[in-house]
Amino acid sequence: MKRPESGGQRPPTEEEYRTLVEQSNEVIFVVNSQGLFTYISPGIERASGYTAEEVVGKPFSLFVHPDDLTGLQESFSETLEGRYAPHQFRVLSKDRRIRHVHTTSRLLRDAGEVTGVMGVMTDVSAYTRAEEVRSAIYRISDAVHRTQNLDELFGVIHGIIGELMPADNFYIALYDRASDLIQFPYFRDERDSTPAPMRPGKSLTSYVLATGEPILAGPARHRELEETGEVQCSGSRCVDWLGVPLKTQRGEIIGVMAVQSYAEDVRLEEGDKEILVFVSRQAAMAIERKRADEELTREHALLSILMKHLPDAVYVKDPESRFLYANPGLARLMEAEGPEAMLGKTDFDYLPVGLARQYRQDEEELMRTGKPLDDKDETRYDSFGNRVCILTTKVPLRNQAGEIIGLVGVSRDLTERVQAEEALRASEAQLESIFKASPTGIALAAGRLLCQVNERFCELTGYSREELIGQELRRLYPSDEVYVAAEIELDCGIQHRGWGTVETRWLHKDGEEIDVLVNAAPLDRADITHGMTLSVSDIGDRKEAERGRERLEQQLWQLQKMELIGRLAGGVAHDFNNLLTAISGNIQLALMDTEKGRPPVSRLHQALKAADTASSLTQQLLAFSRKQIIEPKIVDLNEILTNMREMLARLVGEGVQLVIISSPELGRVKVDAAQIEQITVNLCSNARDAMPEGGQLTIQTSNAILDEGYCETHSWANPGEHVLLSVSDTGVGLTREALQHVFEPFFTTKARGKGTGLGLAMVYGAVKQNGGNVEVYSEAGRGTTFKIYLPLVTGRTDETAAPPGVEELAYGSETILLVEDGDYIREFAEDVLRQSGYEVISCSTVKEAVERSHSFTGPIHLLLTDVVLPDGNARDLAKKIRTQRPEVKVLFTSGYAENVIVHHGVLDPGVQFIGKPFTAAALARKIREALSLQA
Repeated sequence: MKRPESGGQRPPTEEEYRTLVEQSNEVIFVVNSQGLFTYISPGIERASGYTAEEVVGKPFSLFVHPDDLTGLQESFSETLEGRYAPHQFRVLSKDRRIRHVHTTSRLLRDAGEVTGVMGVMTDVSAYTRAEEVRSAIYRISDAVHRTQNLDELFGVIHGIIGELMPADNFYIALYDRASDLIQFPYFRDERDSTPAPMRPGKSLTSYVLATGEPILAGPARHRELEETGEVQCSGSRCVDWLGVPLKTQRGEIIGVMAVQSYAEDVRLEEGDKEILVFVSRQAAMAIERKRADEELTREHALLSILMKHLPDAVYVKDPESRFLYANPGLARLMEAEGPEAMLGKTDFDYLPVGLARQYRQDEEELMRTGKPLDDKDETRYDSFGNRVCILTTKVPLRNQAGEIIGLVGVSRDLTERVQAEEALRASEAQLESIFKASPTGIALAAGRLLCQVNERFCELTGYSREELIGQELRRLYPSDEVYVAAEIELDCGIQHRGWGTVETRWLHKDGEEIDVLVNAAPLDRADITHGMTLSVSDIGDRKEAERGRERLEQQLWQLQKMELIGRLAGGVAHDFNNLLTAISGNIQLALMDTEKGRPPVSRLHQALKAADTASSLTQQLLAFSRKQIIEPKIVDLNEILTNMREMLARLVGEGVQLVIISSPELGRVKVDAAQIEQITVNLCSNARDAMPEGGQLTIQTSNAILDEGYCETHSWANPGEHVLLSVSDTGVGLTREALQHVFEPFFTTKARGKGTGLGLAMVYGAVKQNGGNVEVYSEAGRGTTFKIYLPLVTGRTDETAAPPGVEELAYGSETILLVEDGDYIREFAEDVLRQSGYEVISCSTVKEAVERSHSFTGPIHLLLTDVVLPDGNARDLAKKIRTQRPEVKVLFTSGYAENVIVHHGVLDPGVQFIGKPFTAAALARKIREALSLQA
């Protein structure tokens, strides 16, 4: 090598060239003709993140942005052909960022043959990035006008920022001061879903809102903020989180814009923060403008809807009183074709000249003085001549300079309200007239205090209006009990029906009690404290008539029963004489057998059997008395009908064929057997009368199930299992009109004097009293069928009387006070009790019984007493004995059906009773039963 001359410039060494290349900001590269890097300077690592070793041997296409690859390949081909020129394109760095580079190159030749390209690559990203940021700001500003709504604007902002940095995970959070909530209207994240609105807390979003400063939080910064307690992690943990406040021109922070990365090879940098801060200002202004636009749009839409559907007439006029705006309400009021048709026209086009001139004068005065026209009542007539009442308000319309440029008017059609007020006044006058002249007492009450009363109300109570106003309703009742009972019934009616009614008694001013019917209705059903209207009628005459009718009904009721008993009397008397003959004869034969030394047992059995039959006859007669004891028991209807067969045969006579069909699987019912017998006798008696020429009477029992469908078409029926008792005849039948009244008291189809009209009413009442229902089928000339449905019950039939015979007596050792005025019965009972082991104190009067109880020093366990005694009754006697001896038990006995042990037709709880006649065994058994009861 030739050494340079002394004093001349020394050429650079190879090492110096290498140092120059490696330290240069530009990247020197060599690419062969196949597009593979054969050399690249170390500066490539600063520019792209790739080392020279990672690049050499790779095609340049791996590092070029896909959108720029085609253009670069064409430029490379041109360079190989000797037509090379500078080229600018984008490359992808190792962290997936986009870098903008500029290259210049020249051909490499070897022995005249092109072997590749050598060039210099310069990173121009900073310059390009500045241009992109300026473009982004412009595009965001332009997006305000191009997008339809905020959601679309958010998407555009996301797309623009995504061109400047890795922003796949991006969101916008907006803060509402009124509700103190952070909302997330735009949220795109590969891991987390959109958060629900939240109050500011310790999230990174809240941190930026609170500090007003941008933050780039990598892993180290994250830990630092968490350790100081300033931030708590929420959602999936990211590698980098970049957030900037959205500040308006006024400096108000309206939210946060954030970008985050979950990948280690995709990192966010300080440069990204600077760009996001720069862009965020424009984004905040864009969001604020868009929100304002949307709010304005909503207000315009709301105003448009309001004006369109507002019943009032709204309009705007210019200084010449021409319509500039009119809503549909005005078009309706003016009877115009539509709002648009009114524009440019005046009142003279729609109203009579005189009225239009008056309106014009008012408006000229308004626009001259600026004084509003408030709530002016106007009256006009429409095209049909109907009066139209209007309330109008007009105010001046001013420009920004405060000059009057027109007016705004609102007119309300008050026609219906005026008509309603006039009708109300007329109605009030009418009601006032009715209130004063009503034959019914009327009062208004509030809080149970009388507020207003009419003259009739004063007449009913005897008080003057002044004495009643302000007084409590309680004052009108004779006692607290009557008042409370009436108020409860009225309240129940009001709650269920909206009004209440009650028959009660009031106290007249003169101290006399009066019968009244009170109807009450609240002024406001939702709140009865607002007041109540009372109407009161004097029903004294009606109540007295009802009491008289009830007395007459009871008398006729008994007459009807006596009629039935009379029909039975002949047969019963005949049978009873036969039974007396059998009893007397068998006793005489028993005495004769005894005298002859023969056992009289068989004769005595026959006498007992005849006596039991006689007792049954008397019980059947007693069954027709409504005052007989009602004792519901589980019974078998078949058994009852079997026992009644002979009596029913005598009742209907020989001309009527009696057929009884009993179901073998018949269920049981809980009824009073005597009432069932009474029902059957009544129906059979009617059937006999319906067949004067003879016929067939059929009594049948069966099980029946009434389902929901049947009950829907038969309102009287209740669903479930029943036992059916039907009584059918082949008689004359009933007409359709008679069927409608068949169960009414005093209704009869028989000739005058042939019936009371109470028989079927008694049947209906007795069936209902036993929980059943009755239905009748009949056609004139084709007979009648009565069907009685009784609820089926489960359980065994209650025990019936044992057949006559000698039973073992139930023994005991207690002391019994026996009170009986009949000598034979008293002696019989005394003998039975002593044979049963009891100590007996025997008396015949109330006085004697009280004295013996007082003088007897030992305990008395049971009082056995006849109900009717010569000097009193058993109920009073029992009270007196229990005054001395509270622990004593009581057993009543009587041969009467009408006596004081009957209380409202049902045995009182705890009352023990044995009817006469009774056997020795029955008496001993009943005594034991009464003594065994708990006190």
